[in-house]
Amino acid sequence: MQTIYGKQLTKEDVLTVNKIASECGIMFDTARLLLYRNIDTVEKAKRFLNPSSRNFNDALLFSKMKEVVERITLAKERNQSVLIFGDYDADGICATTVLYYCLKEYGIDAFTMIPEREDGYGLNVDKVLRLHEKTPIDLVITVDCGISDKDKIDSLIKLGIDVIVTDHHEPPEDLPDCFIVNPKVKGETYPFDGLSGAGVAYKVGYALIGKNANKLLDFVALSTVADSMPLIDENRDIVSEGLKLFSNGKIRPLFKYLLNDDRKPITSQTLAYQIAPRVNAGGRMGDAYSVLKLFTTQDEQEMFNLAVLLNNYNMMRQEESERVYNQAKAIINTKGHVENPIICVKGDDWSSGVLGIVSAKLVEEYNRPVMVFASHGDFLKGSARTVDLINIHAILSEVQDKLLGFALSNPQEKNQALVTEERGKGGN
Repeated sequence: MQTIYGKQLTKEDVLTVNKIASECGIMFDTARLLLYRNIDTVEKAKRFLNPSSRNFNDALLFSKMKEVVERITLAKERNQSVLIFGDYDADGICATTVLYYCLKEYGIDAFTMIPEREDGYGLNVDKVLRLHEKTPIDLVITVDCGISDKDKIDSLIKLGIDVIVTDHHEPPEDLPDCFIVNPKVKGETYPFDGLSGAGVAYKVGYALIGKNANKLLDFVALSTVADSMPLIDENRDIVSEGLKLFSNGKIRPLFKYLLNDDRKPITSQTLAYQIAPRVNAGGRMGDAYSVLKLFTTQDEQEMFNLAVLLNNYNMMRQEESERVYNQAKAIINTKGHVENPIICVKGDDWSSGVLGIVSAKLVEEYNRPVMVFASHGDFLKGSARTVDLINIHAILSEVQDKLLGFALSNPQEKNQALVTEERGKGGN
């Protein structure tokens, strides 16, 4: 038995570490750290140390991917109208962009649609039907949403509109009655369930156009980092390949304009702390469509103008976040909420787009669950964050009869949620 930095290694562990270190050409301590991450074979270590598209899983391993490809091919052959419906955050917009370009290369010029934050999360049937009245839609493909929208999807199907759901959020027990591509669905055969929404959209695109979809891995890498997906397994390979497209000579002009300065090496930290906040700022300030337009326009002057707009939105978002945070903190301290086991606070003129940011900061400060609400007509809309070991989703489930609805805002986390309740029921 050997003790290294407080950890005990068995003789078998030491042999394993030595073998990994020797065959991978790394130091013993590095191999030991890999072992602590359950990377306990030479094969696993080589994959971890050398992320590559060679490690990607076959898109056709999704149980319904063959049927999805057949339905999309039928739309192409019959010249049917296709609508891609996404979400207002970075992952949803990246997913919409990826599938839009893949379908375009496949021969389908699809419509795209994303809601604004005020419209709420998920498939918006009213928006779809307004487009359908002007231009009949034959097929709707959701990206980064749809798995919890069975009733809405049923209503579209009754109107003769086919639906394909591509999503990565936790599925409910009652699934939509349509083709579904979601690695978290019970019985799914795909070997990795940690893909982002854009990661799932990319897999659909790859099933359609093959390796040509790889030129969109910069969007997939951005979505993976922005949505806080775990950088393990296939996500590690995706981000590694995507970052290559951010290198000098390959970076898209739109990302150059967002960064202002692309001379420094671009890493996952760059995606997380510089690009993602600017991309998310559009949705937070009520103009998510500007991001989609930036990602899909071919006009460089328009790209520049939209990038400037998003940079301005990001500064506005920072200012609004600080204003709401200071006001919320004042309410908490003056009204004695600091003593409550769960802090609930609301404001009539707070922007719903910054509530998640504010609640997260308040959790750090007060070390307890926090729900921050803003007035929204006859309702209150809020964002909840909590500390480790306290499952906010389970707490909300116990009082769901008093809420109009709630949903996880991050599919990987049980400590983040979006909440809607009747006006007047939130604490202040």
